This record gives sequence, C-alpha cells and structure tokens, in this order.
Amino acid sequence: MVYEIEAKAWLDHPSAVERHIRKIAGFKKMEEKTDYYFTQSPPHEQPHDNCRLRIVGETAKLSFKNRRMVGKTEVNEEHELGLDDPLNLFRFLDRSGFRMFVIKHKKSKVYRQRKTPNARLEINQVKNLGNFLEIEILGKTRAVESSAIREIKNIFNALKIPEEKIEPRKYIELLLEKGRGNRYIYHPRARSVSRAYRPA
Repeated sequence: MVYEIEAKAWLDHPSAVERHIRKIAGFKKMEEKTDYYFTQSPPHEQPHDNCRLRIVGETAKLSFKNRRMVGKTEVNEEHELGLDDPLNLFRFLDRSGFRMFVIKHKKSKVYRQRKTPNARLEINQVKNLGNFLEIEILGKTRAVESSAIREIKNIFNALKIPEEKIEPRKYIELLLEKGRGNRYIYHPRARSVSRAYRPA
C-alpha cells in the first residue's frame, strides 16, 4: 500500500505552464497510459467501489483506492498488483459480476520537482477532456499527508495556477458527464486488450 496525495488543474495554455515547470523541475519521460475501470454497480447507478486496470507499454497493473478529499486535494490509500495477462483478468472480472464502464487514455510529460524529488508533475492530455496539470506526491505512511498538501498548494502558486482551475472531480466523473462511457460489451474471444471491450 502507498499513500498518494494529488491534485489536478485545467490548463488553457499548457506550453506556457510547461516553461514555468522547467524552472523548478527536471523532465523525466513521456508516457502513455490506458486505464480500464470496472464496477459491480448496475448501469443505471453512478459507479462506486471501482477498480482500475492500467496499461503502460507492456506493463499491466490492477489497483483500487480508498479515496477522500481534503479541500480540492485527493488523498488515496492505493493498493496495486502487477499482472502478466490482462485478458485473463478481463475474463475473471466478467465472471465475477464486474462490468467495464469507462476507458481513459492519457498522454503525459512527466517532470520531477528539484526541491521535493518525490513530487511528480505531469502535463496531461486526456482524450475527450483536454489538458491538465497533475501534481502527485507519494508516501509510505499517512504522516506525509499534511506536508504533501502544503507542497502541492505551493507548486500551484509558484506556477500561477488560479484556484478556480483546480478540478476536484475524478477524470472518470468528467468522462461520464460528457457521455464517454458506461455501457460496453465484453468480447471473451478477443486476442488483444484493446479489442476486449467495445461500446454497446
């Protein structure tokens, strides 16, 4: 288990914000993530108690979070495990009564803050939503929470991100509000992850 403290903000001008980020953080990598979210809630209800399968390159991880909000900052207890065969996981979840309700695709430019090396800054392009700055700090115990929340606020201030641009809703909530998700059909004979679920 890891403690994850994070917040995100809408970006109107990502290139301008990135120039400011380079003054306080070092570039680490480009990254693409595809997240598949599953729930046991029926289609007519707002999904809750969901789990996520994340695909990054050839790596697959299943995770779930105990989430709470402190103001506009998200504090998570995250539980994660690696997977060798995502297709088998799809079969298991389908047999166990889970349904896949949204897919999130995110392209990220990842930076590490020089002052606080465990602070990860991402400029994210989220398909069907737009551009965001996401700041994440990880810790092994809950003791990191207060200092992490302060540091995230300080970083937003240093980058001149207005308070009204900080978005407390989850990406999946925003996607569902835009009608991007909720009903998918599982294809058990699919031979690739990208073909296993298709819109109903």
